[in-house]
Amino acid sequence: MQLNCEIHKIIKKMNKEKITFWEKIKYFFWHCQTNIKEFFLNIKHIWQRATRGYDDTAYWGLDSYLANIALPVLKFYRTESLGLPFNNETNKVLTEKEWHDILDKMILAFQYIIEEEFSSDPNTYLKHKKKIDEGLQEFAKYYIALWD
Repeated sequence: MQLNCEIHKIIKKMNKEKITFWEKIKYFFWHCQTNIKEFFLNIKHIWQRATRGYDDTAYWGLDSYLANIALPVLKFYRTESLGLPFNNETNKVLTEKEWHDILDKMILAFQYIIEEEFSSDPNTYLKHKKKIDEGLQEFAKYYIALWD
């Protein structure tokens, strides 16, 4: 079903462009081939995650790989407010507002890491470096407290 939708998208895109009939045929088959390769690559990655816990994409960029895992979990913790961690510096349990502020810093850092991966601007990381560093420091500080 999904492949059928992809074919319709390809045909729509080709009809909008001013290209010859033979170029359309070539473009169509190239796109089909690319989609089939991606389909089998996704199956391979699913198998790798099931058998060893991670897939080959982790080698390509561990920072963004982990950010894509951590970000939705941190957002879940932010919305659910299941528990509050202990602050070793003050020997007190954090308030809900304090914990949400810390989670917000972590979430922002991981969002910037993911954005940087897809940005065409090489200075994206440098623009947000301070916020990324701050969020990652909080992540490291409260790493042990990140559980349900």
